[in-house]
Amino acid sequence: PKKMAPAKAYAPELVDLKITDRCNCGCEYCYQESSPDGKHADKIALVRVIGALAVNKVFEVAIGGGDPTLHPYFHELLEKCAKNGVTPNFSTRDHEWLDNPVNRDVFQKCGGAIAISAGDPFTVRRVGAQKLLYRLDRGRAAIHYVMGTRSLSTLEDMLRACHEVHLPIVLLGYKKIGTKAAKFAASWGMNKIDGWEDILIKLREEGKCPRVSVDTALLEAQ
Repeated sequence: PKKMAPAKAYAPELVDLKITDRCNCGCEYCYQESSPDGKHADKIALVRVIGALAVNKVFEVAIGGGDPTLHPYFHELLEKCAKNGVTPNFSTRDHEWLDNPVNRDVFQKCGGAIAISAGDPFTVRRVGAQKLLYRLDRGRAAIHYVMGTRSLSTLEDMLRACHEVHLPIVLLGYKKIGTKAAKFAASWGMNKIDGWEDILIKLREEGKCPRVSVDTALLEAQ
């Protein structure tokens, strides 16, 4: 008899891994409630997790925080992932991280992609300039934007900027978990984002829409 295809994979293809609760940005909508005093995950524990991912043939890991670049062993963790055949991707709000040649060298060697969290078109254009200056391969840098934290006009400006500098953008659903996020939601009303689809349609008709992805949280909010 023919072998049946499995109903699901025996192990995940992608795993999210939070390595720190430290972040210096102080975003008022942070659902993680990370802070400059946040603790880092234990290095040995993280190495064991990466080893387990490799044994289970996990393809990619999305490293987050807090700001993962603040972890004292961040470079080693990237290298450990790459050495074990797990592609390390990560997100940060540190727009200058790639300007450091030591950081850039590790990033280039380990593969994977970097997502820069941004809230304005200026940052988008800055990352676009870094992509050109440092000759980052296509797809290795992207913009992350949390929906509901800025106006729809800002979103449109950011989308236009992403198109100009050839950067993909991921639109993330706003999470109202935690005290800080709940307070921000109350001050911003209901964080309505009605109309963002119309902006995408308009930009596509103009031929000025970048490559756009959305997460599950945004889809569920519709």
